[in-house]
Amino acid sequence: MTNCERCGAALDPTALTCPFCGLTTRAGVQARAMEEQAAQSRAGLAAQWAIQQQRASQMDIAKLGTQAMWWSIAGIVLCCLPLGVVGMVMGLRARGRAQAANITVPGTAMAGLVIGAISCVTSIALFTYAAIESQNEQDHANKRVAEIDKQLGKKPEAPTLDHDTACLLGEQYTLKNSFDDKSGYQFENFECAGKLTQTTDSAQLEDLKFHYNSDEEKAFVCFKRGTKWYVDRLATSGCNADATATSASASADAAAAPSATSAPATTHSHHAHETRDARDH
Repeated sequence: MTNCERCGAALDPTALTCPFCGLTTRAGVQARAMEEQAAQSRAGLAAQWAIQQQRASQMDIAKLGTQAMWWSIAGIVLCCLPLGVVGMVMGLRARGRAQAANITVPGTAMAGLVIGAISCVTSIALFTYAAIESQNEQDHANKRVAEIDKQLGKKPEAPTLDHDTACLLGEQYTLKNSFDDKSGYQFENFECAGKLTQTTDSAQLEDLKFHYNSDEEKAFVCFKRGTKWYVDRLATSGCNADATATSASASADAAAAPSATSAPATTHSHHAHETRDARDH
């Protein structure tokens, strides 16, 4: 037992205050000090945890901002609209997370956002330009086809195909169709100085030249004659060579196919042999 320092009342040694006068005992003082120390320790741990969380969030946001910037750069370099959109969206996410966490928005996130927006605008502008340019090329090709129609008139109906008519027919066919997986309206600068050979119902024009961007293309023009001369196809190695290759391929396929009559003939021969053996016995 202990006594209160103020009123002298007998107290339990573990009592925190005197029940008679309310004085805080030494045990109470110690208990309060320990409680304050524990509270301070908890506050310190909470602050450390908050700092660690903030650092981790900063690192994640900085990483997201860096990714946004590189996606946007890839979009503007490759002129790819989806990549620019990804970079812009990631930049917006990084900025939103930074504002929510009350931290400074990373410069990479803002760069990704700005570059992504520029990439999207640039891609849309280039796609629009490409579409307009393609339409202009088609309009130009259609105009040239109409001009050739007027120049040809009834010349293809002549019994003999002359060189100028063959050149015009070859150019017109090329513009309206395709060659080597390229659309015909993209070809320009036609040159027609090749040799023309013909029979009564077919003809070949050698070395019809034209350009696709800066590349020169060259084709053989194969003609046939019905009620008038017309282009049957474009060939890369001569009309006769292509026809021979096609014929050889068809012959090889036919030779590889099994004969429908070989099996019955074998069966009939075997049956006849058994019949002769039975008569001999």
